[in-house]
Amino acid sequence: MFSKHLLSVRQVLFVIVLALVLPALLGAVVFAVRSYQERLANTKSITLQTARALTATVDGELSSMLHTVHTMASSPDLQQADFADFYRHATLVAQDVGALNFVLSDLHGQQILNTLRPLGTPLPVHGNRPSFEQMIKTGKPIISDLFIGAVTRKPVLTVGVPIERNGKIAYTLDLGYLPDRFQQLLVQRQLPADWIVVIIDASGTVVARTHAPEKFVGGKAAASLLAQMARAPEGSELV
Repeated sequence: MFSKHLLSVRQVLFVIVLALVLPALLGAVVFAVRSYQERLANTKSITLQTARALTATVDGELSSMLHTVHTMASSPDLQQADFADFYRHATLVAQDVGALNFVLSDLHGQQILNTLRPLGTPLPVHGNRPSFEQMIKTGKPIISDLFIGAVTRKPVLTVGVPIERNGKIAYTLDLGYLPDRFQQLLVQRQLPADWIVVIIDASGTVVARTHAPEKFVGGKAAASLLAQMARAPEGSELV
């Protein structure tokens, strides 16, 4: 009887201990979950703010590029077809703004001058036919996707404008940049080492990447990422 009574007392004590400990454990679990949720929400907020800041930076860079090419397109040298003077000026401007080159093409897409080659050197046709044709068709500036340059044979991105002469489009002028220009934008942000940030063009091609850019730039972004971006361009997450 004594042993049975002792056992029942122990059982009662065990239940009492559980009654005291379990709420504390549950409270700790609830606190841990809430803390995790708060950290996750904070991380998402910081990530979204950073993405918006980077987007604004890239937009500002592209606007600056367009301003440069618009300014050069209004050069009196082009109206007078003085390609020698324009070539000299364009070469200096490309160097000043850290661009790769200027390319002037005629209505057929034939390059008239390319500041990467001496004036008068035989040149290929425009390296991005879709962009060229869109400029001619719409008469509006264009920012290209990444493509392989006809002269460089490397991935390049261009901003281009059609140029009118006597009221009609006579040329197109493109200002070219290597992807390194956008890679520098990522480096300047000093992002956390464990973040993978990618700049992608409209075709889904990787223009810049924080990790292993030499491996990924010029290739297509992951299909899962592109699909997620198509569903929710901002604030989405891959799971």
